[in-house]
Amino acid sequence: MISTRLILSLLLFVAVFLIAQLLQQSGIDLRLLATTLEDQAWYRLLTGHLVHTNWPHMLMNSAALLITLLLFPVYARARLLGGCVLWDALFISLGLLLLFPQIGWYAGFSGVVHGLLMTGALLTFREPVSKILLVLLVAKVGWEVWTGGESLSMDLIEAPVIFEAHLLGLIAGALAALPLQLISMLREEHGSRL
Repeated sequence: MISTRLILSLLLFVAVFLIAQLLQQSGIDLRLLATTLEDQAWYRLLTGHLVHTNWPHMLMNSAALLITLLLFPVYARARLLGGCVLWDALFISLGLLLLFPQIGWYAGFSGVVHGLLMTGALLTFREPVSKILLVLLVAKVGWEVWTGGESLSMDLIEAPVIFEAHLLGLIAGALAALPLQLISMLREEHGSRL
């Protein structure tokens, strides 16, 4: 059974996506832009992940978030989910701006979803589905890198797929999982005193 916390988390994110999308369509540009750092528009480091290119893009990412939350009930802990989303978004944004400056703009939550999937799979690595998911994630992003991001969803989202965000999401997710696994191991070893 899905927990109430996961449902509330999903509803909160979808509400934020809706608000961001409506603001974007009203002319308030929330995308991550290549000029974000020089413009000191720090809010774009986060809002670029909340706004989408169009409504189908928002629905796709909302569905991906739903699947992620269903796969990994560990995200019922709001601090864990919020912390991972914040970390993934900042890591991806800074990575895109510093490592891939040729990308003019970015919008969407898919990079963060890739990060959440990676963290969830690594935190639950003992589960067979997690091992399969890790292989599929790495294969998918490897294919995107190999093909330059060619995807069937390009027509649907009316924009190129920024596979670099997916790659950075996997890296961010793996980096987030390391301290979380260490804390978990220490708690098991020393009880709940940590």
